[in-house]
Amino acid sequence: MALIVFNNHGVIDGIRLFGIGSSSGSLNIVAGVEIPPDTWHTVLSLASGSILLEIKAGPFNPDMPKFLAPWAPEEDPNEGIDYLKQLMEKLN
Repeated sequence: MALIVFNNHGVIDGIRLFGIGSSSGSLNIVAGVEIPPDTWHTVLSLASGSILLEIKAGPFNPDMPKFLAPWAPEEDPNEGIDYLKQLMEKLN
């Protein structure tokens, strides 16, 4: 997996690889990451079949609105795919 952290303007502040896999130990990749509260971020799966568990402080309230970054693309499949391609290019 790749954790991408953004500043308040949508500029990438950092990228951190994490997860457990056949090469994670030899690449010095940690199993998980802790993200400070109020940090804009996304996680990209780099391997088919990956599973992510995200834990947040509770209690969970499904009625609370989902906070999306003001600079993020709309929840539109085409915009999302284009944005994902741009992020994946940053990993190479």
